[in-house]
Amino acid sequence: MVDTHASEVVAQLIPNEDSWKNVSQWSEHFQLESGLSWPKKLEVPLPKTCQLEFINNNLEELKSLWESLMPEQRAEFTKAYGSIGDLLYTTINTSTLQALSHFWDPVLKYFTFNTFDLTPTIEEYQALISLPVDRGNKLYIYDRKLTLQRSLSKFMGDIHASELKKHMKTKEGRNCIPINYLINLARGCLLGKKGLSLIALCIYGTVIFPRIKGYVEEEVVKIFVGIERGVNPVIPIMAETFRSLNHCQIQGKGKFFSCAPMLFIWISSHLRYPNNFGYPQIKFSSPWNKTRNTIREFNSAHWDPKDPEFGVWMQFFSHLTTIEAIWRAPWMPTSPLTYRCGKLAFISLLGLWGGHCLFSSFGITSIMVKTICASCMWVRRLGILI
Repeated sequence: MVDTHASEVVAQLIPNEDSWKNVSQWSEHFQLESGLSWPKKLEVPLPKTCQLEFINNNLEELKSLWESLMPEQRAEFTKAYGSIGDLLYTTINTSTLQALSHFWDPVLKYFTFNTFDLTPTIEEYQALISLPVDRGNKLYIYDRKLTLQRSLSKFMGDIHASELKKHMKTKEGRNCIPINYLINLARGCLLGKKGLSLIALCIYGTVIFPRIKGYVEEEVVKIFVGIERGVNPVIPIMAETFRSLNHCQIQGKGKFFSCAPMLFIWISSHLRYPNNFGYPQIKFSSPWNKTRNTIREFNSAHWDPKDPEFGVWMQFFSHLTTIEAIWRAPWMPTSPLTYRCGKLAFISLLGLWGGHCLFSSFGITSIMVKTICASCMWVRRLGILI
């Protein structure tokens, strides 16, 4: 159970360099007082190999359903759920993420390169899917009593419980429901709000939180009920992204249970590539353009998803310098930045299958990470924290 005082994370706009320094000093003071400083020589034994496995669902039926919506229906959908519909069309280079996972630090929770580090922020992911700023930072609270059947009935009330129970399955020891069943239900009620909700649930179950191929897992349905009630989906997306990367780095292999397309777009937006990569330099719309759709603009660029190969990416990341880094993604506006939870220098990221206490860009990592935080960069200062 989460303390109600911590169920909302604190966002604060930091407009100039002096303010950044104040936050840095506050964060360092908090770390020293609470004993959160790192030793000068911190060595974490990690596997030499890291193999991510991605769950690739067949999205053709879902794409067909999405394309059958009228323009006004898509606008209503985007207003409620952001531009997640465009994630159906995002092609990722799995070699990119396979190589990137080797540079993930499971202790500090960021990608560490030669002289700098990068980590996604809540604000970046929120801007990426065009989620309204007024969505807030309401956290997802796990409800053990909420079953799959009860969760589905929350927004499918006119379907008899016995009908739902007939289609529920147990796969890999987890309760779930077939995606095709939900798609067929959505086809029968496209003109109403329930139809849009079912499409969103299918996208969450296949692209954003893929767990079991061909099915939507019980915890995905539960969190979707929370999203319908105002929970910010970005926080659990980030939580599961970090959890998957942590598990893979520590164990040497593992499945990626979060949104691979979002992570792929994020890292692609922060790097400058050599000309021989064949990767296009995408010209994104201004972050102040209210009609922009970052994911759609990214999808409009074409490249071979198998090129470059894994070895080329490993070489690229191994020699990455600040010259190749784009500190502020071209689609990221200046906005209030979440850097603490109440008086604590960390943010609670609660996901579907677990959670993280993240010392974010303005918590511990504001001192240690050279990262994208509006227009400011921070260098590592591990030893100074002693």
